[in-house]
Amino acid sequence: MANAVLMPKAGITVESCIIGKWNKKVGDKVAQGDILFSYETDKASFECESTAEGELLEIFFGDGEEVPCLVNVCAVGEKGEDCSALRPDGSAPAAPADAPAAEAAPLPPPRRLPRPPPLPPWRARRCPPEPESWRAGPVWTPPRPPAPVLTGGSLSGMCAA
Repeated sequence: MANAVLMPKAGITVESCIIGKWNKKVGDKVAQGDILFSYETDKASFECESTAEGELLEIFFGDGEEVPCLVNVCAVGEKGEDCSALRPDGSAPAAPADAPAAEAAPLPPPRRLPRPPPLPPWRARRCPPEPESWRAGPVWTPPRPPAPVLTGGSLSGMCAA
């Protein structure tokens, strides 16, 4: 049975990595621990080792592609094994570069969204009132501090000798 090699999670906050360069090609013999490809995060670059032994059956992502972490990147197994179940999207393998490109299906027309209903009158005005109306209102004056409290005598008569 073919084994999948996952895109490693290089850190706690890393969501995806970019494949730098493949060191092995489809059909190459691979031993456990061999460097398959290099990959980069936003802060560092790393190398991915093979987790299985056998032949590199299929590569699911090419150089420069962004791959989410913990997604199958390639399949390693014995020659002739079926690895279609390991493909990340479940699709057929990518066509070789020298194969003619298939015609793309036409895109559907863009969908028009309905216009939102008008705002009620009490919400229709979004701008602040004009400065003239600000001046027409009451004027704020700062509060006055309280008057000091006066006591009538001296403190010398309060002490007992």
